[in-house]
Amino acid sequence: AYCSKPCARADWDTHKLSCERLRQGRGESLAAFVAGGGRTKDFNQSFDDLQSWFQNVPGLMNECELLAWSHRSQAPIINVLASDADVDGSTIQVQMIPRSFW
Repeated sequence: AYCSKPCARADWDTHKLSCERLRQGRGESLAAFVAGGGRTKDFNQSFDDLQSWFQNVPGLMNECELLAWSHRSQAPIINVLASDADVDGSTIQVQMIPRSFW
């Protein structure tokens, strides 16, 4: 989220590249899932479930947004890792990966 439309426009060139990479990654993941016998509907549901789980971990979204904002000059990707066995979010790891690494 941006503080204003001018900020969003100013960042568009960088954001566009990030978005495209994320779309490509999701497309590749979906293709691999379907190639393995899965259905697109199931892939989408598992993605929605995972996203909902992360959004329900107290403070996680705020931490990610603060990390992204404080390192915005580096155009970071915020990587959040959790174990399948983690039911309460206690083992989540949050990493900031600057653009120079991706």
